[in-house]
Amino acid sequence: MYNSIINTLNEMPETSLKSTSHLLYTIRYLYRKNKDQIIFSYIQNKAYQYISNSFYKSGKSLKNLTHQNKQLKQNVKKLQQSKDHIIHKVQQLNGSVVQLKCKQHQYISQIHAIAKHLPELKANDMKAVIKNLIMQNNKEYNLEFIKLITQVSQIEQTSFATVVTSIKTIFNFLTGNNT
Repeated sequence: MYNSIINTLNEMPETSLKSTSHLLYTIRYLYRKNKDQIIFSYIQNKAYQYISNSFYKSGKSLKNLTHQNKQLKQNVKKLQQSKDHIIHKVQQLNGSVVQLKCKQHQYISQIHAIAKHLPELKANDMKAVIKNLIMQNNKEYNLEFIKLITQVSQIEQTSFATVVTSIKTIFNFLTGNNT
């Protein structure tokens, strides 16, 4: 056993001997009753497994690693382009939302302005509007108003004369005539 260690050390290059010496120094206890004994062989085995699995894996050649690196860079580039495209779309949508909000605000402002400046409807104006809807001239009723009277008279089979009287009463009430 001792000879195998000596042979291994003799085969090592000069640059590796210094790090080997450091390794031997760090894996042993430095104080107390276990002084100069090797620290847990379990930890040594785990370190050896980690090193052999990560550094000496098959397929980890320089060519494979460069190819894998190239593919990863391409993926990063595609993802960056996709991200930029999505950011551009979001900015466009935000601009559209802002424009629509401005238009909505303008429409609401216009409605408020129109509502504030509505002309007051006077009683005489209202009478004239109602009279124009009902009367064609001072003596004849409008055709649409006559159709309305006919439809009302057919609702509950009331007489035409009763409907005319009712409509005249409503007309006089709306226009303010008491005759």
